[in-house]
Amino acid sequence: MTATEIPTSPPSFKELLWAYSNRHRRLGVSAVGLVVIEILWFAFVGYEFRDVQPAGFLGYAPLTQCTGTGCATVFKAPPPIIGPVTDLLIYALPAIWALFFVAPSLARELESKSVRFSWTQAATRKQWLAVRIASGLLAALAVVVIEVFLVRRWVFPHNYTSDPWHWFLFTGVLAPAFALLLVSVAILSSLLWKKPVATLLTTAILFGVVALAITSTYPNLLSPNTVVSRPGSPLSLPQGSLVVDASSVTKNGVKLSSTYANQVLSICSQQAMGRFNGVQANRAGGTAGVSSPSTFNPSTYTSCLESHDLYSLISYQPPFRFWELQWIYAGATLGATAAIVALSFMLINRIDI
Repeated sequence: MTATEIPTSPPSFKELLWAYSNRHRRLGVSAVGLVVIEILWFAFVGYEFRDVQPAGFLGYAPLTQCTGTGCATVFKAPPPIIGPVTDLLIYALPAIWALFFVAPSLARELESKSVRFSWTQAATRKQWLAVRIASGLLAALAVVVIEVFLVRRWVFPHNYTSDPWHWFLFTGVLAPAFALLLVSVAILSSLLWKKPVATLLTTAILFGVVALAITSTYPNLLSPNTVVSRPGSPLSLPQGSLVVDASSVTKNGVKLSSTYANQVLSICSQQAMGRFNGVQANRAGGTAGVSSPSTFNPSTYTSCLESHDLYSLISYQPPFRFWELQWIYAGATLGATAAIVALSFMLINRIDI
């Protein structure tokens, strides 16, 4: 080929992707930066929660403190900032890439009309769009997959004892699928509005709408299992189950009002507390007893509840349903992502810049 010859073959997809990466290095640096931040933070959280035993929402590390010849067990709470920051990162990371990098970058290209230069070169509109979709989706996938791995490895074993149900949207296979959906929405919004602010707002609103829809529907998407517990007896559910609902019913399963149930519980508690292991509380000429936890009579309490026909109906999702629901929502989310990407390719040839 002489110096005056111009190549006529269009560049390949890999060449376009490499050229785009070189021109927009800040996007790659941003993705790497997010990964570094999440690795450092979750490693720090894992270090702070070392030897922590789950105790409610926050765990506490048992330490032995000795003074002279005596030793006692004390509890040291992790730094209070860990909980809020970890919550923020778990919620925000699936959306950060779409909201603050993909959406403004693509919309700014369209708003400034710099895409005209790209489209007048060997690259077609669809090639231009394919490069931006691929880079956005791959970066989002990498960021969120690493986040899910780090959280499940360093945070959930020590803290957040309601895992995995409490963080259903941001753990498992649904988290990467949800991130891909947000990126595809950011791209489609960029093509429609061609304005960074409008694109960002559209993506942010959809993030909230989809997140709310999933978290409010997954407990009852599949029919939960039910169990009727005996009054006053501890309820045993499979470990890792999600309690969907609890209501008061009769032995035959007829639902009772909360007012009636509260009245019965109050009456039965008073009766159970009034019996002091066979000692009469207000005996003539004696001192009235003072109620305490040790004076509570469980058999009296249970008998009273049974006499009022008060039982508990518990609805729950067994632990194996977690992954079943994860794949259902992930499949639906990926299907929506594919539809939005296809719509974007249809729209790219029709927009006017």
